[in-house]
Amino acid sequence: TFRLDRVQHARLLDTSFKPPKNFDALDYLLTAIANLPGVWHIEVLLKLSLEEARTRVPADVAVLEQEPDGVMLRSHSDTLEWMARFLVGLRCPLVVYQPPELRDALRQLAQSIFEMAEAPAL
Repeated sequence: TFRLDRVQHARLLDTSFKPPKNFDALDYLLTAIANLPGVWHIEVLLKLSLEEARTRVPADVAVLEQEPDGVMLRSHSDTLEWMARFLVGLRCPLVVYQPPELRDALRQLAQSIFEMAEAPAL
């Protein structure tokens, strides 16, 4: 993928290109964005139907695949803290497969939320 605003020169060629039948450019782009490399490779099983997962997870955030026990979310993230907040926001049961450090980030987020809930009112 590339950004048109960064194209500096173009020239017409004698050859042509025919896109594959039923090619969905937007779907291809969103999948490419969701697969951009990051520091952490994420694999989490969401205990949702594929249809429900698609309503909660933007296509440019992760690739979703139907599994027997739910939906596998595959993504990349530069920070586990962001991914932990994102996953909690999905409000569904889940199982973290990769990376194991994501479990620690979820625990730290849970502890932070607990401390906020226990803080005395002023």
